Amino acid sequence: MFGGKLIRIETNESLPEVIKSLGDGYVLFSWREGGDLRRAFLFVSSGEVVGAFVESVLQGYAREGEAAVEDIENALAGGLVRAYELYAASSREILSERPTLRVSSFPFASISGDNVEGLLKLYRSFSGWLQVRAGDREWRLVVENGMTLKAHLTGENLLGDEAVLSLLREFGHVIKNGTYRFFSGTARLPEGSEVVEHSTSFLDVVESFQLKRVIESGLSF
Repeated sequence: MFGGKLIRIETNESLPEVIKSLGDGYVLFSWREGGDLRRAFLFVSSGEVVGAFVESVLQGYAREGEAAVEDIENALAGGLVRAYELYAASSREILSERPTLRVSSFPFASISGDNVEGLLKLYRSFSGWLQVRAGDREWRLVVENGMTLKAHLTGENLLGDEAVLSLLREFGHVIKNGTYRFFSGTARLPEGSEVVEHSTSFLDVVESFQLKRVIESGLSF
């Protein structure tokens, strides 16, 4: 449909790892939903998702760009996708011919607040932005390989290091009631959101929680 050359089929790596390793091209995957078969294309440029397309093979509908995101996100969150086909192609050329495929960002992973192990695995190698929600509070972090570069507590408008500290104070609540959503792309955070002193503090706290769990699990035997 979009041309390109098949590089490989991946069944072991997570989607963030697949996107990062592809660099430029697109990722094709399919899943069954009810009595339907659906296919999705994620267009990647410089390791970021820049476009999306989903189609129903049996029901005959298609969605492009932002309209395709929810269907794809639900399939990924529901564990319906088992394999990814990686294609080398020029995403820029494809999107220049079909600009309706463009997306500003893509939520390629969503995990519950108590999944500390899953959070650590993604956060350490992740580049993009992370949305942390707990109740009516929402933090947005720009992240690169375990470093928090920018932070914003929306609503209360705390920025930078202050936003990070507020998240650390609420982390126990986040674990019980929160969610983490990892987005490919660039978040637009307000001016002054740069993190200076606490760029590794969030990672340090999450690692401490995980270590505590490991120790407590060992003591339970």
